[in-house]
Amino acid sequence: MEPQNHQILLFLSLLFISTTAVSVPTAAPSPTPFPSPELSTPESPTPSPDTPTPSPVLSPNYISFPPSSNLPSQPPSASGPVSTNPALEKICESTDYPEVCISTISPLLTGPTDLKTVVGIAIKAAADHTKLAVSLATKLAAMSSPLASTYGDCKDSYDDAVENFESAKDALATGDVGTMNSMLSAAITDFGDCDDGLLGQSSPLLDVDLALIHMTSNCLAIVSLIH
Repeated sequence: MEPQNHQILLFLSLLFISTTAVSVPTAAPSPTPFPSPELSTPESPTPSPDTPTPSPVLSPNYISFPPSSNLPSQPPSASGPVSTNPALEKICESTDYPEVCISTISPLLTGPTDLKTVVGIAIKAAADHTKLAVSLATKLAAMSSPLASTYGDCKDSYDDAVENFESAKDALATGDVGTMNSMLSAAITDFGDCDDGLLGQSSPLLDVDLALIHMTSNCLAIVSLIH
């Protein structure tokens, strides 16, 4: 091999070695370790086996019922209850609880305002609220309470009242005013039976019963207008 070629090969060899040495990465310094998630997250205390589990509490406002007076959501104006249509207002003026009458019937009244239609809606509203009372009494009866048995009796009374409302609606369809009066009066008796069992007690069902009695009393008043 000629000396010149030998020098070229030696130069390339040295260049290759130099380049390789520079291109090899050096070991990077180890980063400062972060705390592990297990260390950074506080552990939840393990509950003691002797710690009692709190029982669920049923709010008295579990079901939205009209209050005993069932005032509309906005206070009535100086001239009377919240404005509806004049025909309904005139009918409700004949009841003992006109504001209850207007606030429970008006939202459901979409057609004519004749007596038969209005009393049908009033009975439906009372029946629907009674079905909610059945649900509330059932939940109360299932709770650990000295009044659990009484709540069960109230649930049965509400069931009877629902049946009486259904019979009243059937009688309305045939124009049987006498049966309507009997069935609506029986429903009021059912609510009174629940009240009797809760006499001297503090219970949300007392307000419920009062609201239902007012609604049913209004039904009877409107029925009395039918000739």
